[in-house]
Amino acid sequence: RILSPVDFGVMSVFVSFVTMFSVILGLGIRGAIVRYYYEDKGDFYDFFNTNITLSIIVGFTLIVFFFFFKEQIQSFFEIPIELLYYGIVISFFTVFIQLYQAYLQASKQSKILSFQKILQVSIGVGFSLVIMCFLTSEKYYGRL
Repeated sequence: RILSPVDFGVMSVFVSFVTMFSVILGLGIRGAIVRYYYEDKGDFYDFFNTNITLSIIVGFTLIVFFFFFKEQIQSFFEIPIELLYYGIVISFFTVFIQLYQAYLQASKQSKILSFQKILQVSIGVGFSLVIMCFLTSEKYYGRL
């Protein structure tokens, strides 16, 4: 076994935190981007940039909220505070990756989208395995 039951539990809570935070940050904009692309109003790129700006504003607002209530959030999730910091950063960038993927999907650039997803997963799995094999404790950091 690479992960102990405790490490697996911490990793599972971390993944849940990242997923939940990403959903809040995403605001459902991904679906709106795909839908608006086909409305063909000629202002898609303005719409896309406005959504990116909105995501940045919401993201920074939630980050400020997190820093004011980090002790309460940490006691709720019961994982190390460092993981919560990593989770916020990962969630923040995940939203922008998803927005780009929504654009690729809407514009039917499936080759680029497929390559990007395969590369993303391959890099993630590769780093995870290497980190988990070399860490002697807290192996859940390999799944970040």
